[in-house]
Parts: sequence; structure tokens; C-alpha cells
Amino acid sequence: WAGNEVFPSNPHMNFDIQSHSLKIQLDPSTHVIKAEDQMEISLKEGKAQTLSLLLHSKLSITRIVDLKTKKPLSWKEIPGSEIAKRLDVSLKKEKGPLFLSISYEGPIYDPVVKEKALQFVRGDETSGLIASEGVYLSSSSYWFPDKPGSMAIFNLEASIPEPFRVVTQGELLSEELKDGFWRSRWRNEWPTEGFALVAGKYSVKSRKVNGVKISTYFFQQDDGFSEIFLDSAEEYLKIYPEFLGPFPYTKFDIVQNFFSSGYSFPTFTLLAPEAIRQGKEFLRPGALDHEIVHSWWGHHVSGKPGTGNWLEALTTYCTNYFYKELKIGEEAARKHRQDVMQKYAIQVLPTRDYPLRQFEGKEGEIDGQIGYGKGSMVFHMLRQMVGKDVFFATLKNFSKKYGGRQATWDDFKTAFEEAGDKKLDQFFSQWLDRPGGPQLKLENVKYQVTPKGYLVSGELVQEGEIYELQVEGKVEMNEGGIDLLIDISKRKNSFFIEVPKIPISLTLDPDHHIFRRLYPEEIIPCFNAFLEDVEIPSPPPSPSPIKGEGSRGSPIKGEGSRGSPIKGEESKGGPIKGERSGGQRISEKIFVIPQGGDEERRKIYTELARMAKERKGGEIISEREVTEEKILNSSLLLLGESWKNPLFSNLISKIPGPVVLKHGNFIVDGEKVDEADESLLLTYPHPLRPEKWVTIYFGQSAEGLSRARYIFFYGWDSYVLFKKGRPEKRGRFSPLRSFISHDFR
Repeated sequence: WAGNEVFPSNPHMNFDIQSHSLKIQLDPSTHVIKAEDQMEISLKEGKAQTLSLLLHSKLSITRIVDLKTKKPLSWKEIPGSEIAKRLDVSLKKEKGPLFLSISYEGPIYDPVVKEKALQFVRGDETSGLIASEGVYLSSSSYWFPDKPGSMAIFNLEASIPEPFRVVTQGELLSEELKDGFWRSRWRNEWPTEGFALVAGKYSVKSRKVNGVKISTYFFQQDDGFSEIFLDSAEEYLKIYPEFLGPFPYTKFDIVQNFFSSGYSFPTFTLLAPEAIRQGKEFLRPGALDHEIVHSWWGHHVSGKPGTGNWLEALTTYCTNYFYKELKIGEEAARKHRQDVMQKYAIQVLPTRDYPLRQFEGKEGEIDGQIGYGKGSMVFHMLRQMVGKDVFFATLKNFSKKYGGRQATWDDFKTAFEEAGDKKLDQFFSQWLDRPGGPQLKLENVKYQVTPKGYLVSGELVQEGEIYELQVEGKVEMNEGGIDLLIDISKRKNSFFIEVPKIPISLTLDPDHHIFRRLYPEEIIPCFNAFLEDVEIPSPPPSPSPIKGEGSRGSPIKGEGSRGSPIKGEESKGGPIKGERSGGQRISEKIFVIPQGGDEERRKIYTELARMAKERKGGEIISEREVTEEKILNSSLLLLGESWKNPLFSNLISKIPGPVVLKHGNFIVDGEKVDEADESLLLTYPHPLRPEKWVTIYFGQSAEGLSRARYIFFYGWDSYVLFKKGRPEKRGRFSPLRSFISHDFR
């Protein structure tokens, strides 16, 4: 979809490209591509005098020929950006379909820029390159003449020097090694909006599963991982067709990239080198299966630019979530639903939130939580409404109906309305066109004795936007429980239910089926809460506050900007109190570097603090610079042995179980952390300032800290015990409170 940004409007693009037949030669040593593209073009108005196409700015046109008349055509090149230029081809008042041959050549080399995020968000970036380490050409490389938005079929003949081998979209028709060159022929028969090609020094292994050829293209040194990736792909290709319909293609390739990526293209996925080398650790729900399911949602059925990206929401629901429910169990699925809301509450500030329908792609963590997280929960709530059988039957029909076409959120609305014979305007409107989600709170909960038992009553209050919801609940008694269902559509919604025994507790939505914006007090302590400095509102100040403390002001709850968000940029308006402009919270967190310990470990701690500060803000100070005021007013990351400083004694006296500090040693689940190859990361509420956080991270040796930078990938747990840098034990502390449960005791 990137091509629209180069030339937003053009009077000479009133046509569609039906097919490309490409013949290319690649030379990684010189970064050069030589190519001819024979194109079939249909004119929307029957005739045209000029056609405008986009092509990489460094590629030189050598010849353009009208294949019907065999006559050369003239052209003009208009600069557009560093990556792409416009090619205006002069025609002879042509009518009907056109058949053009465009020959061109030149270098494509945009060096890879390493990702700067603490966690994997988008991966490394390049617009395209042909190099000795490998070849990466996507549609945004403009490596062939194209018109943005065209849905075309592709044929390709490629030649590349040995030991490089080409992988691209579609079916591999033939491949041979001759005179030191690998020559391959490919056909992509489904119309697609783009065409990607990669090449590397690959070893290839293949097998067939239900008529689908699956292959691994791994570097020689990593070929030992091929079998476990083929095993996983085989499992997924046996599971998902049952719910989504037949796999849309005849092959699927798992390709190792030479830079960090997680890309999905029709018929193949391009994975980071380190992802392949993780082996089974990488092959968890939402990894390889996510890329495979994009074959249905993203490639076979594609999205329509400018209407919202539903592709990631549905793919995430089918893989990251549904596989857990199907194969691991309901408790794992329940935890996943809870995690979606936890991550959203931490990383999506109300002032940076925006409606799901505006999500087009992931530029940062906020986009991921909205488009992937909240989006997947919308599909879950839709399934809860229509039922599992109707839901997956509708997905099968949708894949069949829209295969080779573009679809929108509104197309899903129509499909599920027809399947369930029920209007869904309110459902889609409230979940797609508003930022955030409902905030729910129980109030005035009580019970009274009746002739038949006990009458439980209360109010379910919505703060912020008003949603129409059906909320499940459960009243627990000494012997069993009773379910209830509350329909809500107002600010305050009264309910009551009669139970035969004395009620012990009431919990609404106990299984987390409804997406909602959590209150800060409901956030489970974790490292990412510290990094984002998510604040729990302070209680009202006492008339004589303790020195160094005071009112934090009233938090903004559940409401935010209703306008279009500015992604990746700061707002130009004035800052909201407690935040930087653009909705970025003013950070009051400090990273404490220890004085003691060996130089090698101190260097590791300093680098971690620098990485965190650079991406998330904060202040790096040495242990000797710590003051009581900083302790009282800040979230703290205590690195190394700094936690032993007497200044922090009040901070470490109330660590939640099952982590215990005893006789100067940390004990996790009954085992002492004292081995040389171990390290510990834990986060809990600041005992002196509950709206702040304390994180402790230390290792017993440089070996124990050998993979220290990966702590940012384990930011959703309250504590993680690492052994040789890999997680050995992990767990979560309870949040400070819940607003949707009530304990009658």
C-alpha cells in the first residue's frame, strides 16, 4: 500500500495491470538487477494517451515496446522520492487491452537499519537490497514497474549465481543449476497486490502435506532446524483448514532471512535468523502459524487500503489465541484474554488511543495492542455472540467468497449478519469506531435475607463511553455457584439475583470474554508497567501530607481524544498535566547503577539502563546519587547489588510471595537464587508510593547475565528467574484490586 504515498494523485493511473511476466538476472556482487517485464494492462475508460507507473529511482529504462505493434514507445521519468520515480509512457491513443514490454536495469541497495525498539515490533528495515549477504525485494522496493492497488497475476523467470537460490510467491515450476547459475521459473496464479522476491545461500528440504508442498530454505549452518519447522508446518496445515477452509495454495516455504524480520508473503514467510535458531522455543502459538494463517487472511483474501486492517486482528485471533484454546486448554486461553487487556492498559494511554477501524499497520507498540490485541478480542466477542459453529462456518464461506479479492470490516459485518440473521450495526460501531473500551465497576453490592434464601443486588457502572454489553457473572457460595447475565446499556445498571446459600463472592466476566480498559489498580505488576511508568492513582492527600508526597491530581479515566491520532509523532497541542505533548507520560523513573561488583557486570547493567532510557525515558544515576526524595517520588530499577543499600530497605521489605527475601538471599518458589549462572528480574508496587513501581534485576555472574538484553522480551511477568539467560521460573503477583469482583466477607 506504500505506493500511494509517492504520488498521491495522478491523472494517468486510470487502468489496471492484469499480469506481469518478468525475466530477471540478479548479481549480488554488484547489487544489480537486469529485467524485462511484459505486462497486460486493461484501460478503465477504453483508451489512453499516457500511462504512469512507479519504478525504483536507481533503475534505468533501456527500452519500452508495444508488443501488439512491435514498435518502441517513448517515455518520461519524473522524480518522486529517494526510492521511487514515476514513469510516464506515451501511447498512440490505444484502445482495449495493452501489452507492453519494459526493459530496465540498475542497482538496488538500501542498507539494513537495525530496529531500535526494546522488543521486536517491526524488525529491521530496508526498502530493498541486492547484496552478497542476500537479496530482499518487496513491492515497496519498486523493483518492477507497477501501479499501486493493481491486483495482478505474476510469472517469473530468475537467474542468480550459485550458491544463491531464489524464493518468491507462487508455485515453483522448475529449477536447475547450469553453468554456475540457478535458473528457476515461478507462477503466481492468484491475483495479488504485490510481489516479493528473496534469495540466499540456502539448503532446501521439502515434504508434502495434504497436497501442499512445504519447504525450508535455511542457511547451511542452520539446516539442522529444518525438521522441527517442517513438523510444525505440517501440524498447522492439518489443523487450520478444518476451521478456515482448504489451504489456498499448493506450496508454503519457510525462509531464513539475513536480517531480523517476521514477514508473510503469499506462499512463503521470511523469518529472522535468530528466530530459526531458537528452534522449538520460537514455535509457540502466534509465531510460524501466524505467518501460515496469513495465507487465508492477507493473501488469499486481502484488505482494502484505507478501510482498516482487519487482517492482523483475525490472524491473531486464529493463531495467537485460538490455538491455545484448541490445543493447550481453557486456562491458557483465559490467561491470553486477560493478557490482551493487561498489555493494552499498560501501553495504550487514553490520550494516544484511536479507533480500531483506523488501524492500518504496526508502526509501534501502541498500534500492536490496538490492531492485533483489541482487534482479536473483537472477533472473540463476535464468536461469543453468534456461537462457535456459526463463527467458523462464516469464516470458511468468507474465504471462499472473497478469495482473490479485497474485503473490509463492513464485509464481515454483512457476512455475520446474514449468518446469524441479526443486525450488528451497534456491535461493529462501538468496537470499531470508538477508541478504548468500556470501564466497568461494581458499586453498592449487598445481599439481604429472603424467605427463599438471599437476594444479591448491586449496580454495574460504566465510566467513559457507554457500551451495550451482555456481562456474565458468578455468585460463589460454600457449595458451588450460580451464574447470572446482566444486560447493560446505561451509565448505571442495577441487577439482582436470588441464591439459596450465603454468598461469598460475586465476580463479573470471570473468564475475561469482554474487552475492557482496565483501571490502573487492576494491572498485574510487571517490568513493562515499570518501563511505561503506568501510574496507579494516589488516594486523596491527607490534610498534612508526609514531606515529599502530595496529591497527584485526578486521573483521566477511560476517555481520550476522539480525533485522528498522529502515529509516531507528538501532538502539536499543549500537554495534558502529567504527560508530555503527544500523550507520552512524563517519566519519573530512575535506573540505579550499583557501586560494587565487578566491572563486567556493571557494564552490562549500564548498557541495559542506557537502552531503556533511550527508548522509554528516565534518569540513570549511580547508587551514591540516590536521595530519599527520589525514592519517594520515582519508579526505580535497582540493578545489580544496589538493592542491598540501606536506603532501599523499606522498598524490599514487602516483596509479594512466592518471592521471598530471607537472610540476604532471594528465594523463588522455595529455592534460593545463589547459583553463578542465575539472574532474577522482578517488579512489584512501590511500598511507599503504590502508584509507582520497583524493579530489581541482578545476576550472580557475567554468565548469568549473558543474555541480559532479552529481559525486555519477558516484560509481562512479575518475576522471571533465568538460568544461563533463559527463563527457568516465571510467575505473576496479584493486582492491588479488582473493580468487577466483590468479596462479601
